[in-house]
Amino acid sequence: FFRDRYYPNATATPASATGAVNDTKVGGGFFANARVKATKFADVGVHVLGGTGVGRYGTAGLSDVTVHPDGTLEPLRAYQGLFSLELHPTPKLDLFGYAGGEYVQRTLYINSKGQQVGYAPTTQSNTGCFTEALPAAGGTSPAASCSALTRDIFEGTAGLTYRVYNSPKFGRLQYQVQYSYLSKGTWTGIGGAPKATNNMVFTGMRYYIP
Repeated sequence: FFRDRYYPNATATPASATGAVNDTKVGGGFFANARVKATKFADVGVHVLGGTGVGRYGTAGLSDVTVHPDGTLEPLRAYQGLFSLELHPTPKLDLFGYAGGEYVQRTLYINSKGQQVGYAPTTQSNTGCFTEALPAAGGTSPAASCSALTRDIFEGTAGLTYRVYNSPKFGRLQYQVQYSYLSKGTWTGIGGAPKATNNMVFTGMRYYIP
């Protein structure tokens, strides 16, 4: 349940809080998750979620709601999915791969002045998103005129785990390496639709006490 308080007479002359009321909107969706042992050497998993107002339930924490011109809320339609594959070719080696994505829908309304409002208006300025701003005192300044809002998040990752040594008496020593690719897309505005990507490599050696 999403609730806000809106003021019907906020734009009156003079502006007044008279008539202010609470507004509640309901969000919800469908969730399904399955993980099966496809073969002796492979495990497969699938996860899906779709609905309205469910952005917070993804790893990326996408937006849940936007606002109508009158100040009432509107849950945003969103989807997410994850696919996993884990292989066990030998007792010492595991191979794994995961791919997942999240999406939130553009939702627009026209106010009394003929302006777009809501989530990701096409009139938002993204012209400054492609220009790096100079650092300011205390940290990095955000780029001017960069209002791009998230459309989707995607990440794919793959790697392996190798058990160098494994003993019920003395414990387990294992090595792991993993590569991940992350992509964030935005809704198009004036100046285009900026996109960010990141490549990551993780590696580590662990010892597990028996």
